[in-house]
Amino acid sequence: MKEELTTKMHSEFKVSPETQLKHRVFTLLSLTGTEDINLIKRWMPLYDVTITDVEKYKQAFKQLSPVN
Repeated sequence: MKEELTTKMHSEFKVSPETQLKHRVFTLLSLTGTEDINLIKRWMPLYDVTITDVEKYKQAFKQLSPVN
């Protein structure tokens, strides 16, 4: 018997654009840290984020980061 994913199952695998953005910012901050703004700015184009995006999620990243 061939198994197929239903539409509902497919929707469970979707990540919202906002969550994708948050993950890119968290990845950037994991790489650069949160204090060196020049280093962050240098890597922002690679992760397709803006300084506004970074500022939006910076505090949430700091709260989750094991090294504060």
